[in-house]
Amino acid sequence: YLNFDKVELDRTCQECNQPCRSITASGGEWCQPCNSKHFQNDFLKWTSGNIDIDKCLQKTQLVADSPNKVIEWIPYHRLQHVEYITKGGFGSVYSAIWLDGKINGWNVNEQQWNRLGYQKIALKCLNDSSVSTVDFLKEVELNLQVADDAFFIQCLGISQDPQTLNYMM
Repeated sequence: YLNFDKVELDRTCQECNQPCRSITASGGEWCQPCNSKHFQNDFLKWTSGNIDIDKCLQKTQLVADSPNKVIEWIPYHRLQHVEYITKGGFGSVYSAIWLDGKINGWNVNEQQWNRLGYQKIALKCLNDSSVSTVDFLKEVELNLQVADDAFFIQCLGISQDPQTLNYMM
């Protein structure tokens, strides 16, 4: 098993001509300054409806130095086949298919994000997270601290169940 997200080569960004981090087996690039600008340009195109969650996601996107450190708002309608798996002391776990899949880099030619596409994911829903977003965001931030560790499940984003209003990571 090779983790191509960890491969780093000396490459030059096609946009700014500065050194950038090479990612993935497909040879995609990760230029933190350029990607930060692309994320910033997208800020007005989405909202979670919660200012604290929006600020957390935006802050994370602006400093992401690899695609593993990117989390984003995932509209619930972009999740399909959401199926309950189990319940624990603090919440429930579901499986789902994320239609878009995670961001894997910027496509310079098409001026849009490259995405993995249909991606099977786990959803962790904390009990009453719609009431206590502070506790929910603490868990998200803790997850980001270990984002590059192969032994931890990566947090790809945040969504909200429209029926329960609970947030999911």
